[in-house]
Amino acid sequence: MTWLLWASACAFGMAMADASTKRGLGMLTPRQLLLARCILPLVVLVPLMGATWPAEVPPATWAWLIPSAILEVIAVGFYLRSIQGADLSQSLPYHAFTPVLVAGIGGPILGESVSGIGLAGILLVFAGAWLLNIGEFRDGWHRPLTAPLRQRSARLMLLAASIYAFTGLFSRAPLAYLPPTFLGALYFSLVGVTAWLSLDPRGRTLRTLPWRNVWLWATVGWMTLMIVTHFVALVGVKTAYMLAVKRTSLLWGIVLGALWLGEPNLRRNLLAGVVMVAGVALIAAA
Repeated sequence: MTWLLWASACAFGMAMADASTKRGLGMLTPRQLLLARCILPLVVLVPLMGATWPAEVPPATWAWLIPSAILEVIAVGFYLRSIQGADLSQSLPYHAFTPVLVAGIGGPILGESVSGIGLAGILLVFAGAWLLNIGEFRDGWHRPLTAPLRQRSARLMLLAASIYAFTGLFSRAPLAYLPPTFLGALYFSLVGVTAWLSLDPRGRTLRTLPWRNVWLWATVGWMTLMIVTHFVALVGVKTAYMLAVKRTSLLWGIVLGALWLGEPNLRRNLLAGVVMVAGVALIAAA
């Protein structure tokens, strides 16, 4: 179960990157933050890609990765706007919907299928989302169920989760013929270049980043850990399984949000997060 350790490290890196973003980069615009998180890891990824370049990169690689990189930049934009606009405990749990969607579309795209037990997992994910908003129950039983439709941060995270379901499958496809470390460096380098060319080709926004801010580099460091471990964790395991473990980052995020950022309702939000992760785990075990 080596993949489980790598996926857990990936989850922790993601949670720490989000907490560092909330802790010290609140003054950045969404565009600045997106460019920082997508482009600055290139400092490590480009040398890593060069050092691990294989003898051959099949043409099919680009057919999978280029569309995925474009979608990834869009998803990152939604994701960052969500965590900037609300407490981590109120936005991150909706990220758990990604493996739910992967369980449904993994079969048609990559031939990865899960059994009917996944239905119980899906119900638990929705139950967790309901628990997050149980404080609104006094206004009517339907209020917790419809809260994600009313809360902008929840809607943005659900959009990001939906897109990540496709990028998770598309970017994983070349793993059948490429080493995981190289694929991770290549894919996220493409993501960084896509963000650069589409949003800041002249580097004007990059020049406005707070280069001496320690939280900027802490965020980049944790993002790099997440990137390097993501594809290594996918070796020998279905995408839905790995993403299920990776989404335990939301539990870390809820705890860090409470202890590090002073966010309220830790016990309620932690319970909701545990229920959602339990649902994800059922999907992974299906």
